[in-house]
Amino acid sequence: MSQTEPKPLLQVGRKSEIPLINRTDETKRKPLMCSRCGLCYTKHRTELADACVFVENRYEALEEKLHGRGRMPGTDEDMFGIFRQMYVTKMKQPLPGAQWTGMVTALGTLMLEKKLVDGVICVQAKPGTRFAPQPTLATTVEDLRASAGNKPCLSQNLSALEQAEKAGIKRLAFIGNGCQTHALRAIQHTLPFEKVYFIGLPCTDIVTYQKLTKFLNLISTSADTVVHMEFMPDYRVWMRHEDGHIERVGFFELPMDKMGSEVFPDSCMSCFDYTNSLSDLTIGYLGAPMPFQWVLVRTEEGQELFDLLRPHLEFGDIKQSGDHHRVVAAYIPMLDNPRKLPKWGAKLLNYVVRKRGLKGLEFARGTLTMKWARNLHFIRHKYGEHEDKLVPKFAKRVLKKHGM
Repeated sequence: MSQTEPKPLLQVGRKSEIPLINRTDETKRKPLMCSRCGLCYTKHRTELADACVFVENRYEALEEKLHGRGRMPGTDEDMFGIFRQMYVTKMKQPLPGAQWTGMVTALGTLMLEKKLVDGVICVQAKPGTRFAPQPTLATTVEDLRASAGNKPCLSQNLSALEQAEKAGIKRLAFIGNGCQTHALRAIQHTLPFEKVYFIGLPCTDIVTYQKLTKFLNLISTSADTVVHMEFMPDYRVWMRHEDGHIERVGFFELPMDKMGSEVFPDSCMSCFDYTNSLSDLTIGYLGAPMPFQWVLVRTEEGQELFDLLRPHLEFGDIKQSGDHHRVVAAYIPMLDNPRKLPKWGAKLLNYVVRKRGLKGLEFARGTLTMKWARNLHFIRHKYGEHEDKLVPKFAKRVLKKHGM
């Protein structure tokens, strides 16, 4: 099947009528909150009703199947997902061309070199661009290393599934974000692979490639030379340029009002899985002090992958400071009454939170809770009749403590 446009949806698995499916010709009956995960570009789009988290989230059922239990209420599992071990770590020898130290790239490389898998679904950049995502089935170390670096855009990663099936791949690794992992876990039993390893990337709001380009032009002094970009736990966007220098812009100084009325897609505004809780191994920055990465080992397969990477890692301490409850309590009232700070006020606030704001695990807890509060507020205003389908129980438990 070509990846230009999917065929019209004639059948959607267990239901023929799904309220959250858009039935216009323009979107070819994709979900109203489509995150462009790529499933609709494969023959597996017939499983959409059972797979798409934005039609109906199935976290509880999928976690029960994966772990044999649900999350432990009142613990960090409510926010971070079920995990066995938590680490703060980085590569001893950073990989050339990697965004930070290259942990995900190194792990994919090792899996191919050790013949643990036959192929890795990852994302390269389209030729001639730095950030336009191009889902790729990497079967060589060279292909895998060419995917190094974050592409913070909506990406059709699951569109590479059919390529893997046609290539006769038996053991597969998948690198992707939470909505993609949810969909792949849901249909995993229907796929011909003997083994699938899930390497999860945390995901805190992404945009189309066109909007990312506009965003970089608005915030950077030299958008054309930006090679890596990330929202970092010091409350600033870091942009690494071709010459190696890093440009930093504070969160509260970002000109979001100039990005248009709909900066983030409805899918991101309805997501409750920033930590990629259904992966085997989550690797990201959210709960770690810079320049380390935050790693959550979730399954036996995740432990196998981490042990493969362990000899190449340097470990740091898990830290936390601040009180995310107090920060969230101040944030929630602003959902109905957003405030726009003057430029000097934004700079001052950025300085204060960088010095005295949440750090480490408290930064992760605060970030997740505020995102969830924003998203629940969004769903109640735009998709209120579907709240029970879209909001998982663990998110409701957390937000209930904050009066939502």
